[in-house]
Amino acid sequence: MSKLEKNRASHFKVALNSIEVADFSAARGLDVRTEVLEYEEGGINERTHKIPGPARFARITLEHGSSSNLDLFSWVQKAINGEIERKDGAIMALNQEGTVVARWEFREAWPCGYEGPNFAGGVTEVAIERLTLAHRGFELRPGDVKSQQEKREVKRDSGGQSTGPESDGPKKHSHDHQQEDYPPRTKAAQEECKKVCDAVARAGISKRKVSAVAVFTEEDEDGNPEVVHVGLSSGSTTGENGPESNEVGRERAAALQQELDKSEPPPRYVVHEDPKSFPGYENEQGDPAPGNCAEPKAANGVPGGAGQADGFDVRYRGPEKKWEGSEDKQGLKESYAYEGQDKDPDQTYPQMNPCNTCDNPHNKQGILSE
Repeated sequence: MSKLEKNRASHFKVALNSIEVADFSAARGLDVRTEVLEYEEGGINERTHKIPGPARFARITLEHGSSSNLDLFSWVQKAINGEIERKDGAIMALNQEGTVVARWEFREAWPCGYEGPNFAGGVTEVAIERLTLAHRGFELRPGDVKSQQEKREVKRDSGGQSTGPESDGPKKHSHDHQQEDYPPRTKAAQEECKKVCDAVARAGISKRKVSAVAVFTEEDEDGNPEVVHVGLSSGSTTGENGPESNEVGRERAAALQQELDKSEPPPRYVVHEDPKSFPGYENEQGDPAPGNCAEPKAANGVPGGAGQADGFDVRYRGPEKKWEGSEDKQGLKESYAYEGQDKDPDQTYPQMNPCNTCDNPHNKQGILSE
């Protein structure tokens, strides 16, 4: 069987609040359209500026399904009665071997349409001809996320070797860090972070606008990167100019995503536009404000939380003078230069420690947790 045939979806499972509730043989409506807004600038008559507007998501329609989970039908009945209960969920595409080849995670959905079956005897599950969901957006995730996550939940035996689900002995790399600490700076993470820094330059983003790049990597058992989660500094969601600043940050993230997709097809690189949010996220005095850093952006969307990623790296790509400093002013290098044992010999883009805001115990737990 060819790789294309192996990964062709044969049916779909639907989960609500992480609980699988139904199987379907067809799914449609996983569409999104971003409106293009035009505005004119005084003195420029030969063209108009085009900027992204609101994203419009189509309704999701699931067809030819069955379910033995009565919670699904209770959810539908509540909507019929006018009681809207929004739920997060996922549509998982499975191949003939039962492996998840892709998943679409939707937010705050509720059932807005239901078509029951034509009755037939001899069945133990309730058939669903058609189920339609209204929702507030979705994200496409790579293959069998759950299986990848299980592979990364390894334990250390008494000899320090990595063991865990589906393990046949020592692995070439593993998690030897605690949940509350950043993942190790694997070779793959270091190489990918440098590639992303190069791509930021190709996307035309200046060093002053984006001075730091962070990545969290999902890697296979041989240490090869499968998914790279990317975050860029700047574009804060806090402070007096937060919303305006964040719109600019989103535009830069979109430009970088487009550039990275030229080198590797999606979903190899995922550039996260917004920082991960959690209660009590505050900045340390003298350090960047929450949302301004690259680390919480790269962490936003890592399956199981960024603490379960296989690799991590953060690098400086800003003005050299600001990094090195001068006779009368200390450079960032003095406070942020990474000097761990796994430091990359190639420091074209200097490796950094997370700032005090991102390394604050409370903030770090929030960034790394699920």
